[in-house]
Amino acid sequence: MAEPSKPWRRLGPEADPRTHGLRRRRQWSTRYDDGHAAQRSGRKRTVTAYAEVDAWTSQGVQVVRISGEVDLTNAIEVRDSISHVASADATVIVVDLSETTYLDSSGIAMLFRLAERIGQRRQELRIVVPANSPLRAALELTDLPQTIPVQHTLE
Repeated sequence: MAEPSKPWRRLGPEADPRTHGLRRRRQWSTRYDDGHAAQRSGRKRTVTAYAEVDAWTSQGVQVVRISGEVDLTNAIEVRDSISHVASADATVIVVDLSETTYLDSSGIAMLFRLAERIGQRRQELRIVVPANSPLRAALELTDLPQTIPVQHTLE
């Protein structure tokens, strides 16, 4: 006769209570002034989990810089933050991804949706991604430059 089955037991080291496969996250803070300088200079700043959205107007163009990571956990918040800080009277809105360290598929989808939303307001969206950025390959793979103009620098 067969021996009664024993409860399954994992071989090897004990199970780690933390989730595996997810990179450790930290709050991104590239500024040391806690936003006070941004308030004095007329800039608008929004901080979401793992990302910081900073906006200002330069030569009649609304510039929105995203610093940190954009992924499934915060893509909608980042999109809403950009829509909130983007000036309604600006004809061109530039999203600067030069300080963005991570952008997954939900972040790319967020850019497509943002372009649609901004287009409905009769505004133009442009994206800045440095030529040597690893984000550029992901954007080109999704044909984002066919929909939204992508530049190397803010100039």
